[in-house]
Amino acid sequence: VEEYAEFMVPVARLPDSWRPDSEYRHHFRRPANRFYLKIPTHLPIGERIVKLASRVPDGGLLCGDALGPADELPKKLKDRVSKLNDIHHTHLTLNRISLFLWGAIYALDGDMAEALLLSNRHRRSNDSRLYYYSTQSDHLRNQYARVWGAKLKRPSSNDRRHAVLKVINPDVGSAAVPYRDSISDLVRSMKERISVLMAGRGRRTASRWIEVHNAMTAYVIRQIQWMTGIRAVRDPIELPLYAARSGFLGVIDKDSNDEYGARVVWLIEPVQQQIETYLQYVDSATRSIFGEVNREAAFRFIGEGPAILQVNQRRLEQHLPDYPFAANSHRHYLRTRLREKEVDGGVVDAWMGHGGIGAEPYARHSAMSPMVMREGAEAALNSIWEELGWEVLPGSQH
Repeated sequence: VEEYAEFMVPVARLPDSWRPDSEYRHHFRRPANRFYLKIPTHLPIGERIVKLASRVPDGGLLCGDALGPADELPKKLKDRVSKLNDIHHTHLTLNRISLFLWGAIYALDGDMAEALLLSNRHRRSNDSRLYYYSTQSDHLRNQYARVWGAKLKRPSSNDRRHAVLKVINPDVGSAAVPYRDSISDLVRSMKERISVLMAGRGRRTASRWIEVHNAMTAYVIRQIQWMTGIRAVRDPIELPLYAARSGFLGVIDKDSNDEYGARVVWLIEPVQQQIETYLQYVDSATRSIFGEVNREAAFRFIGEGPAILQVNQRRLEQHLPDYPFAANSHRHYLRTRLREKEVDGGVVDAWMGHGGIGAEPYARHSAMSPMVMREGAEAALNSIWEELGWEVLPGSQH
């Protein structure tokens, strides 16, 4: 504290902390177990903390025995708060003081994960937004500084694999967020596989049409998942829920039958073009396979018989081998990148379906407009689509 005017904040293992197997570890960000915050020395409270540290041996480390016996510390703090209440006629408690920082951080951008991490309240929380977010420690430092009156911009983030070579790990949060390089490698592999399947000359057999259809279907579903955050459920995309004129897609990706968690996402222009091109291709494929156009095969696989098959995780992996990510890794990546690209936390929660009770984006009394959500996320989504290397397939050459 005395030398650097910093706090060290430990990060507990997050709830439901899935971690990749060692063979896939290099595809994911590696979160640190601590980060450092600058003490607001431009304010009296910051000056007093540093001054207090100067009286403590061992270089001003305000921890352990320097604060007194652990079993006596809570009572000392409560006594101090009681004296403050007597002097200022207030009704503070230790918990209310802690809640102040949590609320102040949340008020900046509406990001629950950041509020919980910075206030150290993540240790007693199982909020899903913690599990779906990995941010850089520099960003948390800036958010903390903003609370105390400093006006700072979000630092630029780098989610490429070479970040793991840095001496100090820059990431804080979830261990389930993939690196951009690993995702773009996967996208490139999918595109190359489809190109090879379509490269043959001459008339395609029915079995070849089926093989191409299944590869295209897997590619388009993956593209929509990585761009919308739709959960890895069976038949994640329902064509009747897609409004081609507006680009909005209804999403029902919870297991409950009441469809309580249903929401709306918007597809950026390139993804809308991908769906239009894909549906034209489905018409050609089903005409060759079944003898007539059958849109029931859209966003479904075709098996022996031929028969239209349900889409599930096992079949997706069968048609796109070497998929190194967990079923919902795309959700972890999308939430993280949307926030890194400064999309408002409330918009991100609505997009991901992370609204808790009383904060559902499309509940009966909600004030969230899908148009507001679209406007808030459009620029970031276009950037994500480009950085991952997605393309509209098949191209004009096919």
